[in-house]
Amino acid sequence: FYERAEVKDILACLRLLANRNDGVSEKRVLTLGKRRWDKFVEYREGLEGGVENHTTLELMDAVVAKTNYLEKYARESEENLAKLENIKELRSVAMEFPVLHDFLENVALVQQEETVNEKSFGDNSREGRVTLMTLHSAKGLEFPIVFVVGMEEGLFPHSRALFNSSELEE
Repeated sequence: FYERAEVKDILACLRLLANRNDGVSEKRVLTLGKRRWDKFVEYREGLEGGVENHTTLELMDAVVAKTNYLEKYARESEENLAKLENIKELRSVAMEFPVLHDFLENVALVQQEETVNEKSFGDNSREGRVTLMTLHSAKGLEFPIVFVVGMEEGLFPHSRALFNSSELEE
């Protein structure tokens, strides 16, 4: 989630609000375009009382509004709608952390955990993993070992399916 471009863009703005010396975030915000950069700087300079006097959500909404960030995804397409949903999801996470520094710390910890998990499991490796799924979603997938738990007569197959052989197959 935190590796998506739209999420990275907004997080870079928030990091730059919290720390003006964050060169990596500054480069990311600069890639959004000169107009967005100028509006961001204008907002940052005019921020009354600093970030401490505003909630994370207020800061995020203000940055998105002042920089007209959502204009990038104004054209209705499935991809743009997914990006807007990602921004909404980021907002919902921001609601849980009213203090910006707490929010950014949480994001950093989650990103670090995701990176560690990717390194230890690799992208396609299933070694050391347990996959929990329904019987229907497992159809056609190959697993070396499968545990099917909770099977009792009448539950699987369902008692109603026992009376009709065509339903029994399903």
